[in-house]
Amino acid sequence: MDFHCEYFRRALGCHRVVPINHVYRKSGTESALPTGFNQSVPKEKGGTTGAIANVHADYSADAPLVEKFRQVVEDDDETRGGRFTLLNCWRPLMTVHRWPLAVCDATSVNDEEDLYSRATPENNNVVANSHPERAVEGKHKWYFWPAQTPEEMIVFKQWDEDAAMRKESPAVADRKLPGIARQTLHSAFNLPAPPDAPVRWSLEARFACIWKPGPKSVL
Repeated sequence: MDFHCEYFRRALGCHRVVPINHVYRKSGTESALPTGFNQSVPKEKGGTTGAIANVHADYSADAPLVEKFRQVVEDDDETRGGRFTLLNCWRPLMTVHRWPLAVCDATSVNDEEDLYSRATPENNNVVANSHPERAVEGKHKWYFWPAQTPEEMIVFKQWDEDAAMRKESPAVADRKLPGIARQTLHSAFNLPAPPDAPVRWSLEARFACIWKPGPKSVL
């Protein structure tokens, strides 16, 4: 966690980095969700849960964690009126042959038409899911990292909010950032694998990056 925090401070020039949580995920062979597992983040630290094979983003505008960091930013005199992003760091614990992670190009997604919010009380969260018919239409652009190894990590944005935008553009009541991705749709998917290929085992860690108000931040 310390490595990630220092990396984000240097790479992004943010004022503060806050670790949120981490979770291990394990797939099955024929399905992303193995028997006896669910998709929820375990309550016990370091617990393992199943992989997720539906198109979603981890948060939406009314997610409790998003609301929490709005308050965190506003409660600090140095960051009040600034910007925060929520990031997901995803890496495998062994080379991935089954159920790899795919991420979606946000420029190919129309949030108003393609997404809907879904409450997940088991996680005290509200996620953004893609309408199934939209997800299979083929208009979204997807990417994945073939045979990803534990030395390789995917970092993707899960929420982006800039309080300064509300002052510059009061009409933007939903806090959208023009031209900047708010979130990243992602999903595991069924990639054909040799019969003896191991299941996917991965670790994801989430962080909040916070900027003071001022010049436009990097990201």
